[in-house]
Amino acid sequence: MLKVLEVTLPLFGLVFCGFFGQRLRLLPDGGVDALNRFVFYFALPAMLFRAIAFQPLSAYKQVSFFAAWMLSSLICYALAYAYAHHRLRKGPMAGTIMAMNVTHPNVGYMGLPLALELGKDYVPFMVMAVMSDLFVVVVMSIVLLEIRARRADASILHEAQRHGMYQSTPAIQGITLTVLQGLAKSPLVLSALAGLLWSVMALPIPPLLDHFSRLLGAAAAPAALFAIGASIGRTPLHLNAFSATMIGWKLMLHPIIAALALLCMPGIDDKAMAIGVLAAALPSASNTFIIGNRYGVHTSAVAQSIVAGSMLAVISVSFAVWITGLR
Repeated sequence: MLKVLEVTLPLFGLVFCGFFGQRLRLLPDGGVDALNRFVFYFALPAMLFRAIAFQPLSAYKQVSFFAAWMLSSLICYALAYAYAHHRLRKGPMAGTIMAMNVTHPNVGYMGLPLALELGKDYVPFMVMAVMSDLFVVVVMSIVLLEIRARRADASILHEAQRHGMYQSTPAIQGITLTVLQGLAKSPLVLSALAGLLWSVMALPIPPLLDHFSRLLGAAAAPAALFAIGASIGRTPLHLNAFSATMIGWKLMLHPIIAALALLCMPGIDDKAMAIGVLAAALPSASNTFIIGNRYGVHTSAVAQSIVAGSMLAVISVSFAVWITGLR
């Protein structure tokens, strides 16, 4: 267990440095937002580009892992949505946000640094988890929220059309455009596609690009983990039954569902199995809060679950590393 903590505690130590830095008011006003922007728009894309571009295409040959991870995400998503709707009596949009929150782990800010710490052989699997989450979980959530939002506004739009004030476009076309615009503006998507292009074409990395991306990417792990802690530190913690349910679902049920899906899928080796369970044991990503706010969904419980889940993840992640034999 000591070897496990030697891997996980330094990472979560950076999280708690950010937490106490914010609580002790050592960071200036707006400092956390600026740090998050640096990570999201600069450092993390550089790290993701290098993680993909420097791997041969054969490193991603385990399509079975991608399929199993995607299957586990869809199962967890559907079960969480059904639970929110039938058990918690939540509406469709709140149910969608809960399903996304308990299915979308922080594989970017926390998963990639952890995979790099464990060894380069684990990075391709974590990259596949990042891609699956971006293009399946996030996209599916936006589509579902868009459909519900458009249905809610249907009567208003219909009235506007009657008076010639609004020219309609096909709903599917409008939703597709919204999703594509969101993906096109994401620096993570763009850097991942650039890295994949480099890997597929086996292009040489110019020394200038190599040194620049290495310096910038090296800042991603400490800055991202510190930013997580600082974001936690500025959010008061007031848990309720709903947020506690999401924490338990994310840190316990999601890893179990992922483990079962990976076990049932043929062609999964021990490394893929271990990193899949570890990725599922990570706390929820903040994307859920951001997207929920955009669509006007009440997200205070989501914010609380992300805060508390990120603090408790030192236990779930350490346990996942230990039980899978990663250390």
